Amino acid sequence: MAIFSFIDIILLVLLMLTYLGIRRRNYISSLDFFFVFLMLGYGFHACILTPMHKISYTIVNVGSTTHLLYSIGLAIGYLGLILGISLGRVLWRSPIHIDRAPISNTAIARSIRHISIAFTFIFVSVVIAIDGHNYFNIIQENLRYIFDTSTYSYTEIRRTLFSQTPALRIMASVRYAVIPIMFTLLLASIHENRKDFFKNTFIALSMVILTSIQLNKMFFLYYIVITFLVMKKSLIMNNRGIRIRSIIVRIPILIILTVALIYMLYTIQYRNLIENSSTAINDIVDTLIYRIFFATSDNLILWFDAYPKQFPYTGLMNIPFFANLFDMPLELPTVDLPRYYINNAVLTSWQTGFLGSSYASFGLIGILINSIIVGLLVTYWSWVEYNIKNRTIRTCFTAIIGLNSFWLFSSQFHTSLLSGGYLISPILFILVVRHITRKFSYNRCQIK
Repeated sequence: MAIFSFIDIILLVLLMLTYLGIRRRNYISSLDFFFVFLMLGYGFHACILTPMHKISYTIVNVGSTTHLLYSIGLAIGYLGLILGISLGRVLWRSPIHIDRAPISNTAIARSIRHISIAFTFIFVSVVIAIDGHNYFNIIQENLRYIFDTSTYSYTEIRRTLFSQTPALRIMASVRYAVIPIMFTLLLASIHENRKDFFKNTFIALSMVILTSIQLNKMFFLYYIVITFLVMKKSLIMNNRGIRIRSIIVRIPILIILTVALIYMLYTIQYRNLIENSSTAINDIVDTLIYRIFFATSDNLILWFDAYPKQFPYTGLMNIPFFANLFDMPLELPTVDLPRYYINNAVLTSWQTGFLGSSYASFGLIGILINSIIVGLLVTYWSWVEYNIKNRTIRTCFTAIIGLNSFWLFSSQFHTSLLSGGYLISPILFILVVRHITRKFSYNRCQIK
């Protein structure tokens, strides 16, 4: 099997060279975020099966045939991304106009507040009308747990009490796809104009709590990091561009701070177990390393072991819309696999990104097609990003699409595009920006 692992490594190197060939060197872009998440999920450590792959290597002990199929699938995924990015580079060259005026304009800042308040009011009204009782309980119990006054555990609040409620499903649909647009623009207007600092901060925090609050490490990490990126926009772009030396210094610091933040969130999540001495700090550290670097590829191996040997390919039946449309049972690989292998159907760590869901749906051909689509999308959004003239608006766009690329490697493909926001968010962002700047001429928009 070593020869196929070697082929995977060669293709991954070619993919990195393709990425370096198209990236803009004067600023950090959403393309850079995409490849950071790619290397964390499907990087060099994913090409070789090791004891760090705890489930597939140790518990299940998959055979050589599965390992071979996994290596072939990984190679096809890398190849599809190379083809998609290369094709996108040829297709999208002409300039386009996205923004029309600087976000520091007072009228624009006021428009952002009005849109945010209106959306929050409509959202809350709709959810209350549909499932008001559970909605208020969700807000209440999440806040109580954060302030350590809840009588329920993390698992009960997150996975048991409200897991099937309409209110939670509606909140999940906007958490990363819609809310970050208004949230980042509010933060940007604060950064540009300190006059309305307290007003905009209150609106931004209230909007996130009322529409999106969730006991999830990624939820807190997402909004903390996106706040940091928007408020410290010089980390992404400045007037002189981003120098290689600056990147070399900043990236390790950001990685260390991010890991420290994740560790802190883990200690909060498992604080009851730590207090009862059933979970040690070393266990959290081991879990942290595993979840960041090995969980995706470890579980991805099992998807190749299960399909189509244990389960038939799902086709489109893993998407609720199509399952309901054709009156077919909903197929959920992220539930079926942990139930089959370890008799546990509530683990979310079995998410393996677009490679796993593409294979479960249509086999190796599904990986090739969806990898090309992802490569095209990555290149397209990078091109759109480059054509945003205002530095503040570009920073907001980069923060949203960059962080949402995480879901490509940790959710099913259709989920990452829709509620994960990789397709929906940038489209809505462009529409909102064009709406709030439509009264101003393009000549007034300058990179600051």
